[in-house]
Amino acid sequence: EDDASSSSSSSEVSHGSHFTDDEVYVFQSDVQEIHDDERQFFGILTNTKTGTTLIPGDFIKITRRGHPDYTGKIEYMFLDKATQKKKVCVSVYQLASDIPLLNRCKVVGDNAQQLHGHGKPSAFHEGRREHVQLMLSKKYQQFKEQPNNSKIYGVPRIHINKKVSLWFPKKNMNFKDIERKTSGRDVFFCRYRYDKHKKELIRIDGHMDRPMDST
Repeated sequence: EDDASSSSSSSEVSHGSHFTDDEVYVFQSDVQEIHDDERQFFGILTNTKTGTTLIPGDFIKITRRGHPDYTGKIEYMFLDKATQKKKVCVSVYQLASDIPLLNRCKVVGDNAQQLHGHGKPSAFHEGRREHVQLMLSKKYQQFKEQPNNSKIYGVPRIHINKKVSLWFPKKNMNFKDIERKTSGRDVFFCRYRYDKHKKELIRIDGHMDRPMDST
């Protein structure tokens, strides 16, 4: 499913029974540009126990009980004024090898992957460190600025101390070259959005020819 509706996991960020979320997770840098009666937006989230911080654009792990973790790109962070709960809005990514039958999907918008031999469509072959972005239902939209294909999680569901490096290769890059540039490194890559209902993999036009920390 595109819904990670499971309850919080024992593998979540540990914050000790005598600590509350308010004591462990602290928002800073109030975002004044967004006016919302139900939410107060922030630019920095800090775990006071570990000293680690997150900002919009960071990629982090998200726990799912009984299922492989997701990776999330932080789009927004906010305090829900009614419940006083700290939350993050993320675009959601999943390791391709964790999704059954992904190789049966139709590849859209990627000539390098679609054509093989004499113009015949080729099957999708996932990379060892490949993620796909999950296309999500509009039912997850909760506020005006929320991007398409994003979802909201409570702060305790994210691994604030486990950031992820995710690279979006240029559209026409050779697959073997992509594999070579991520092999043996703590870097993952993402080429496609995954539409579960249409059984399609839609090419993302990345703008980088190497991972961020590559020389």
